[in-house]
Amino acid sequence: MNNVLSLAKFIYLVDKQILETSDLQKKQFESYFRLLVEWNSKINLVSRSEKNIVDRHFLNSACLAHIVKFDPEDKIIDIGSGGGFPGIILKILFPQSYFTLIDSVRKKTDFLRLVITELGLTKIDIINDRAEKLSSLKKFYKSFNYVTARAVSSLKDLVGLSKPFLKENGNMVFLKGRSYADEITAAAIEPRQLKIHKLSSFAESQDGVLLVISAY
Repeated sequence: MNNVLSLAKFIYLVDKQILETSDLQKKQFESYFRLLVEWNSKINLVSRSEKNIVDRHFLNSACLAHIVKFDPEDKIIDIGSGGGFPGIILKILFPQSYFTLIDSVRKKTDFLRLVITELGLTKIDIINDRAEKLSSLKKFYKSFNYVTARAVSSLKDLVGLSKPFLKENGNMVFLKGRSYADEITAAAIEPRQLKIHKLSSFAESQDGVLLVISAY
């Protein structure tokens, strides 16, 4: 249990390496963690055997913000948000940016709506639907500066799902594990479109990568 990352340590790392959080943001992280643990026993938001939620989910999601900083006018869509990773973590960190979180499982989107109400988050939409359906709608087509995703599908499929959402000069930002090299090959991504960032540069416990992919 000594290796389990505490929420206080997580907030300390964020303050030191990403941006200084306000008292409100600290309380939002605490409330989110409490809600996640409470509701996970009911609807399986993350593995019920998971003993290190803060490290494997909170910190892993925050790694994205270590590399990419969103501007207030940016619009971000998070595909397959599940229990809110990385979407809710990023929304807390960048309260002025506009987020859309989508997931096809209604129980999970119901939970996410509860989270945004309890945390008092604004400029955020929760949508219960599939990405391939939404991307063809005028409201969503080429409407976002960034697409984010974590633990969702293969990289090849993710790129195909994400491109229709992106404005010109938009970027896909995906958290991937150790097998990322094979996924990059399978997705046939051109080197000029891709930047690879090791997550261990932010925290030693993180062994995956963050892929930033230009859509055009």
